[in-house]
Amino acid sequence: LKPFSLKLLAQSVRLLSTPSSCPALNQGEMSGLWRLSWLAFLLLAVIGVARAAEDDDESMEHEGADPSPEDPKETILSLDQDKDGKVSFEEVYAGATEDDSEEGEGGSDEEFKVEFKEKLTKHFSKSDADGDGFLDETEISTLIAALEADDL
Repeated sequence: LKPFSLKLLAQSVRLLSTPSSCPALNQGEMSGLWRLSWLAFLLLAVIGVARAAEDDDESMEHEGADPSPEDPKETILSLDQDKDGKVSFEEVYAGATEDDSEEGEGGSDEEFKVEFKEKLTKHFSKSDADGDGFLDETEISTLIAALEADDL
């Protein structure tokens, strides 16, 4: 519930629960208004919880989404060291093999670098459709697909 809605509801309840504020209402009418206020409060609370659950589901879908296949523009932005809008073999290799201090797997880091360089060498030139030595958005998507297929 929004703070404004809660404030308005609290003021309504306070007014309805004070007999002097509504002298024209008898005790039975006050009781009925009180029940109606609580019913409205519960309804608003249920609606608020339902909306919050929907928002959580939507945010989890976006946050928990598998990063592969990545958005080609985002991939290029993250790898493009010289900001020319394309990525070279060296930029892809450097971006994929940069040190992650969280991993701490020792020797497997060097093994990964050797294996990745072999796969990148195999697939980079095939993905470079125009042969200019750089990958654009379409070509990086081709490379990602080839690397993922190679891992299967």
